[in-house]
Amino acid sequence: MKIDRISYQKIFPTGMAYLNHKIGVEIQLDAEDDANQAFQLAKEYVDKMNLESNPGYAAAMEYSRPSEIEVPIIQKTPYEQKEIQRIAAIKATIGYCTTATFLEKFQSQVERENNPELTEAYNNKLKELQ
Repeated sequence: MKIDRISYQKIFPTGMAYLNHKIGVEIQLDAEDDANQAFQLAKEYVDKMNLESNPGYAAAMEYSRPSEIEVPIIQKTPYEQKEIQRIAAIKATIGYCTTATFLEKFQSQVERENNPELTEAYNNKLKELQ
């Protein structure tokens, strides 16, 4: 038996009820590559991507951090935590839009929020759907 690729996926909580995200990676192996080492690399890469895509929640998840990555845990007030969750929920909803017409219903809310992350998510999704 010859292993020619490693695929690894993991589901991470986002901090909001029933909303998770799945991150995965596939590594193509050459003849001289070690499959065990590639698997460890895949696990570390997926954890790192979770840390970068959801830093506030990932920092609190001690088990999800690769040991060599040091992340300061920043205490947020309950209001700040709710605000982060609210913005993340809006971003997730924007990400679920399947038509430009439906997405445009969020335009006034994005403008009202005046949040760079939301604006970027909205603009990227609009480009994707056009």
